[in-house]
This record gives sequence, structure tokens and C-alpha cells, in this order.
Amino acid sequence: IADLILMVVIYIKSSDRNLAKRFAVYTYAIAHWSFFVFACTITTSYNLSYLLCQICHIGGVFVPVAFLHFVQEYTNTRSLSLRIFMRFQYFVAFVLSFILIFKPRLFIANVVPKLTFNFFPEPGPVFIIWNVLMILCVVTAFVVLGNAAFQKKENDIKQEFINIPENVRREWRDFYAKRLKEIRLFEISRIL
Repeated sequence: IADLILMVVIYIKSSDRNLAKRFAVYTYAIAHWSFFVFACTITTSYNLSYLLCQICHIGGVFVPVAFLHFVQEYTNTRSLSLRIFMRFQYFVAFVLSFILIFKPRLFIANVVPKLTFNFFPEPGPVFIIWNVLMILCVVTAFVVLGNAAFQKKENDIKQEFINIPENVRREWRDFYAKRLKEIRLFEISRIL
């Protein structure tokens, strides 16, 4: 519920519509996944738990690629290879959604009691493949964030120097010019 409220507030208040859309998709995928994980684990019916687990992962498979897409929009990264990678990840997410609808046992083998939960999903073979792709997607997102932060830091340093007011620059110049003259006079006096 908190994710949905956050999604609506950010979408309404945002001036950057593309960024707000990416954030909305990302938070909706998280809200969908987290609500149905909760519902899947508290139900006492095996069949209902398995159905809720299927529904849960239909939204959950979009979380990593939605995160990457949000990061791409946030950092304003327009790399062709990143766009191709995101398209591939979206394609994989749609294929996984269809697998969850038509062949769910490939993704979720079973739901069984675990720890304090009535039912908890057991991963199928496709779930393991999805985990590898998810990790790759998230690592890519953090690399994009790291690159953007590094470039921003370099640009900020340059921009801060450019934005120094002229009077401050003049004072620094005069201060260092005076010190330089004092050093030269000191060196000349040492020589004499």
C-alpha cells in the first residue's frame, strides 16, 4: 500500500513525466509482487497459495528491468547497448509472464510449508534462470548509476570552479599574486 501511495504522489508531483512513468512502473511492480507474496504466505489453502504465488511473480519478473529502466531515465543514459539490453530484459519478462500463466510449474515447482509460513514457493528450473538474469539486470543498473555518479562528480567539480563569483576569483588571484611576490622577494634577499 505504501508503494502505491508513493507511486501516486511522485507521479502527481513530478515535473519530469518520463521519470515519473518509469518510477510508477517500478513501484507498481514492487507493490504487486509484495502484496501477493504476503497473500501467498498467509493463506491456508494450497491451491489458493499456488495461484497467488503465480500472480505474485507475474509482476515480480518486471521488478529488475523496471529498476534498470528507471535508473536509465534518472541518469539520462542513452547508450544503444543499454537500450538493447533493456529490450531483451523486457522480452524475457514477458516470456516469463506467459510461462507463469500457461506452464507455472516451470517457474514455481510447488508451494510448501517453510519456517513460519503456511506455504512458500519452491523454485522451478526457469526461476533459477530468471534469478541469474535479474542479478545481471541489477548489477547493470548499479554500473550505470556508478558511471553517472562519476561523470557528475567530474562535471560538478568543473562547474563549481566556473560558478565561483568573479570577485572571489579576483581576491584569490590577488592573494596568490601577493604571496608569489613575497616569495620572490624572499628568494632575492636570500641571494643577495
